[in-house]
Amino acid sequence: MNLLETRAEELIRGSLKPVPAELNELDWKSALSDKSDRITQHLSAFANQPQGGFMVFGIGNDGVPTGLSKADGDEIIHRLGNIARHNMAQPIALEHFWSEIQGKPVLVAYVPEGADKPVYPRNGTAYDSYTRSAGQTVKMSRSEVKQLIAKTHGICFEEQIAATGLSVDDVLNKLEYDSFFQLSRRNLPDGKNAIRDILLNEDLIGQDSQGLSITNPGAPLVDTNRFIDTAPKSRNESLASLLRRLNICEERGSGVDRAIDAIEAYQLPAPKFMKGDDYTRVIIFAPVPLSRMDSDDRIRACYQHCCLHHVNNQLVTNQTVRKRFDIPKNSHPMASRIVAETVESGLVKPANPESQSKKFANYIPYWA
Repeated sequence: MNLLETRAEELIRGSLKPVPAELNELDWKSALSDKSDRITQHLSAFANQPQGGFMVFGIGNDGVPTGLSKADGDEIIHRLGNIARHNMAQPIALEHFWSEIQGKPVLVAYVPEGADKPVYPRNGTAYDSYTRSAGQTVKMSRSEVKQLIAKTHGICFEEQIAATGLSVDDVLNKLEYDSFFQLSRRNLPDGKNAIRDILLNEDLIGQDSQGLSITNPGAPLVDTNRFIDTAPKSRNESLASLLRRLNICEERGSGVDRAIDAIEAYQLPAPKFMKGDDYTRVIIFAPVPLSRMDSDDRIRACYQHCCLHHVNNQLVTNQTVRKRFDIPKNSHPMASRIVAETVESGLVKPANPESQSKKFANYIPYWA
């Protein structure tokens, strides 16, 4: 038995016990589907998987080996091989062998990892690529496709470009370069060109034919609605660990909480968190009176107010909402309307749904 067969049998047996479950590296099939489009999706996903993956024919969706005849197996390999060669933008050379699981013969088709990823169906583009997630074949997001292309061509995450075509002024406006010089215990040089040259030497920015660019990419790893309460996640744990040891960042993930707390203290509009395919954007607003806030502004502020109070084990009431928006006591119906429209949006709910009292009602975030 060669290494490929040994690896396949270990994955098969591991997928069947103790609880049957398909893996990212392995998919059970009782037979080959008549839907060639779905087959190409599976081939794309396994070819984009590190070290490839296996399609095992002769095991049902419930994880029970049913076995497969030699004739059926030969037909499967013939059809699967044609699809792998003719229906993919990058033809795939499959390997196959027979194995025995719980006394039943099964056919194992190995889809090797593609050399030029992403691998995708011939009738699509790179953004029609697929991947494996939780044992399922799913379409890649645009961000995942970009990351895979960069990785395939040897471009690590830290070297990817966040923005291009920026002037020196644009770059310096986007960077807190003074903090860099303070943390590195260096004097701030005179003139923007001198600052630019040092940042270039540190590889924090790069120069192209159009001007300067900065590197700060990445979609958020958690739902933007959960920035206040969710535990922190690091995209690059080794870098995060170094920054924690240098006391540059913490591990508690309290930065957003403290920012929201300061914003509420000054009755500023709530910040807006936005997720893109490959970026995270936060908009901080200048002071705006309540009379000029629209419904989205009020709901966003009330929801963040509720999240902040909940993680601090505090209750949200009409009184706390009045304080958040600096609403006079004789205008308390305004606070009630803000709470009501936030509840209607689904972002906030009553802490005690059975209570009929509006005056003494408490509120919590929808996820609490």
